[in-house]
Amino acid sequence: MNRDKSYIKRSHERCQKLSLDKNLKYSRILLSQKELNDRLIRKRKLILAAIPFMNMLYDFVKGYDFFLILTDEEGCILNILGDQNILMEAFELKMIPGAFMSEEAIGTNAMGTALKEKGQFRFQRMNTIYMPITNGPVLQHLLETKREK
Repeated sequence: MNRDKSYIKRSHERCQKLSLDKNLKYSRILLSQKELNDRLIRKRKLILAAIPFMNMLYDFVKGYDFFLILTDEEGCILNILGDQNILMEAFELKMIPGAFMSEEAIGTNAMGTALKEKGQFRFQRMNTIYMPITNGPVLQHLLETKREK
């Protein structure tokens, strides 16, 4: 995991260029129900491959106020799984399926910054760790593992 915090500064600079309020709490981009349904259909292979792994990880952290979010390559939330208390907090921040967590949509945040920086990062708010699954060996492994079942 990246211990160098310069990625936060770079994110703030990118967001400043976009004239984003650095205290933005909610995503500026939220899909309609039809747009979300269309995206879920297009991303079904990723979702179906990720769900068993999300369930296994959640079983491990259940009861410790954790939640897991699956986004696509644009930072659109596709699925959320977690403990009720933390999910309520996330939903109050409109972190729901169809909300975009990219830097362009909400500013500096673990998901958007990891997508931009192409890495894994830890943020203090909600004790977030985000690791993108890109179209490479990890995603290929997820898809192959799902096919084997």
